[in-house]
Amino acid sequence: MILGRRKDYGKSAMKPFSPILVTLGAALLWFGWFGFNAGSELAADGVAASAFLVTNVAASLGVIGWLLVEWFVYKKATIVGGASGAVAGLVAITPAAGSAGVSGAIIIGLVGGALGFFGVSKLKSIFKVDDSLDAFWVHGLVGIWGSIATAIFIADYAMPEDYNLVSQLVAQFSAIGLTVIYSAIVTTIVFFIASALTGGGRVDEETEARGLDEAIHGEKGINL
Repeated sequence: MILGRRKDYGKSAMKPFSPILVTLGAALLWFGWFGFNAGSELAADGVAASAFLVTNVAASLGVIGWLLVEWFVYKKATIVGGASGAVAGLVAITPAAGSAGVSGAIIIGLVGGALGFFGVSKLKSIFKVDDSLDAFWVHGLVGIWGSIATAIFIADYAMPEDYNLVSQLVAQFSAIGLTVIYSAIVTTIVFFIASALTGGGRVDEETEARGLDEAIHGEKGINL
């Protein structure tokens, strides 16, 4: 929002550079996600094994959730949509990876995939924010859902005897609010510092149109 939209944003379709590379990147993310969800336990125990399992389940259901809604809306299921759904499922389960069970992971991933599609296809156009990687809609919006779901879908093995859903929801919403405020403030500060040191926050229109690969690095992603 601070940087502004690219020239001609919204006037023509900006399709993904390469669906093949998108899928490869999503696959690498899927594999690496086990490292910080299960690996965050810092032990080879039951919690780590459960985190590993629910991470995979939620990612799989994220694909299904995204593609189902995509098919319902556009009558097409795309490979980029499936890859995006996988990432959405991974994002959604991350807050609850150490506490949710398989049944919870199914719902969390399914809703996460559908919510990510809704954010990218509908909310993005409503707010007219040029988020080229759809980072907020897939990571931010779906991450908020995952944080809320953490309080709702806690497995029996992880539930304390004095667990209270209402107080936990209050805690989750408080954490979400703090994260939003912190991220907005710090990102703005970093942006203006970086802009001051580099002579600006964005390139000129000609460079933007040609693409930074060619204009800045002197090469293209694909030479045809």
